[in-house]
Amino acid sequence: MQIMKKQCWLFTLLLLLVTFAYFYQEAFIRPAILSSAKANIFAGEAISTLCLSSFTLLFGMLFFSNQSSPNPQTLAHPQNKKGMVGNLKKMNMEKHLAHKSQEVAWFEEQIAQQDKALQEVKELVGKTNRWQNLAQMQNICSMIEESVNNEFDIEEDWLRFRIIFEQLYPNFFPGLKKEFKALTNSDLCICALLKLNLNTKDMADLLGITVDSVKKRRYRLRQKLSLQRETNLVEYIINFV
Repeated sequence: MQIMKKQCWLFTLLLLLVTFAYFYQEAFIRPAILSSAKANIFAGEAISTLCLSSFTLLFGMLFFSNQSSPNPQTLAHPQNKKGMVGNLKKMNMEKHLAHKSQEVAWFEEQIAQQDKALQEVKELVGKTNRWQNLAQMQNICSMIEESVNNEFDIEEDWLRFRIIFEQLYPNFFPGLKKEFKALTNSDLCICALLKLNLNTKDMADLLGITVDSVKKRRYRLRQKLSLQRETNLVEYIINFV
């Protein structure tokens, strides 16, 4: 583009010089041969024509220069616009992931609260020999009933949690299913809880099973994943995908 622009300038300058030489000859050399009256008229016309031609050529050079020179702001605008769109998408994605992370944290907090309530029930039941009146027994029954209701809520929370988990880790379950086709839904559930780095006790409370049952499921999961003895199951799941 710069070479073409330079050539056009040189061509225009050369054309201007040729035109100037021609009209100089017509305005000053040729009138010397003609009569004085005709020479003055012809010289005036030649000079006027020369000025008009020079102005036209200069205007054409300036116009072509402006048309040939791209505006840096114009060229940069699409890139800036593309960059702004990319940054906006990135910000929206970060906000989305932060929101999902907060929901997972809320879910884990709910597990901790329900576990605390169950532990309080166990402690009160263990004090049966210290019951002193009917009101205390009614209090224990009320807490047991509340605990049963909370267990029902856990099932609903698990369904909600799975939706949130799949949005937060969209490639986790598909990657496991693709690489380990023998995994069941129960195995995937254990994998999801391991991905969140929950301990065995929290997993047992969440699933409503005993700690021993969780350990058995983890053992079967290791076998299906074909992990070596020295491989840590939790680290493997956390780093998967």
